[in-house]
Amino acid sequence: MTPEVTVARFSLDLRFPRSSGTGRESGRALVRLSIGPPGGPEALGEASPMPGHSPDTADACFEALQEHRRDLGDLALARTMPQESAARLQRWFERLPAARAAAEFALAGYAALQSETPVSEIYGGGRRAAVPVNTVLPLRDLPPRSEELQRVLRLGIKTFKLKAEDSLEANLENFRMLQPLLPAGAVFRFDPNGRWDEDETRRHAEAFREEEIEYFEQPAMETDPGGCAALRKSLPISLALDESVNSLAELKRYLDAGAADFYILKPTVLGGILATLEAARLVRRAGAAFVVTSALEGAVGRRMCFEAACLVPGPLRACGLDTARFLAGKDRGDGLQIAGGVMSAAPQTAGEKL
Repeated sequence: MTPEVTVARFSLDLRFPRSSGTGRESGRALVRLSIGPPGGPEALGEASPMPGHSPDTADACFEALQEHRRDLGDLALARTMPQESAARLQRWFERLPAARAAAEFALAGYAALQSETPVSEIYGGGRRAAVPVNTVLPLRDLPPRSEELQRVLRLGIKTFKLKAEDSLEANLENFRMLQPLLPAGAVFRFDPNGRWDEDETRRHAEAFREEEIEYFEQPAMETDPGGCAALRKSLPISLALDESVNSLAELKRYLDAGAADFYILKPTVLGGILATLEAARLVRRAGAAFVVTSALEGAVGRRMCFEAACLVPGPLRACGLDTARFLAGKDRGDGLQIAGGVMSAAPQTAGEKL
């Protein structure tokens, strides 16, 4: 029997409105794809396009997934592996990477349910059990007993993505107040969300060159690979690119130019787990590093990002997957937990399926 395929819209609020060089966002419009027999266990995918970063929208993803419901049902019935369905998904969702990611993950999940194997086996195995994670903190004066700091200490996280402000003086002052409150040996990543220009980026790099800063992430909204490469060579601190890299084709352009030291890989933006694995291989081949992160997805999207991080080969830097706390609203659990600075899948309760 061909499995039932359903597509539904839903939304989640952001607990803290998100500002970046591309605008301001207060909520997330999402699409959930479900594949399974009527009344039976379902495999899920989620399309979570990120405004200003990915080229698609929730409305476009919904319409395309609806259009291809029967096609997806046929692929599920045939238990088509992700590698086998990749070309068709690319054709059906050519400019909709979030829809492609949702379809791929739901199909892989359905094949895993039918064969009673972990979804990692559907992608070829080689999965790590846990993933080191970073967490996001605002770069401002936090009271030592604040809930944010107490949570960090309780979870054992030691890599911190600091949301920087525009003012160099304020960033320096706040960093020096925050640093002693965090664990010894902490690693810091600065993310001004593209609000600095190149001169401001250089000023910050000189001021922070003696600190334990792993990289500046997308400090300026520079979109030209050559310009990014020139900026990178002028900095005493490593450069990471995020918003500039929204497809495998774009990633190749930036890699060819030697534009960055680190590349932020978002499975939702790239088009799924297979695309993320290919992106990781390209980055390693170019001699650069990568960080797998979520894109403020709902529970199913976060689980897909976690699975992608588990599957990428080789050493893994702390991933940006601690994002559930930024969302509010009714959603299912993602089955993930953090302890000792690493994220793992919690034991499933009876009847719980992702």
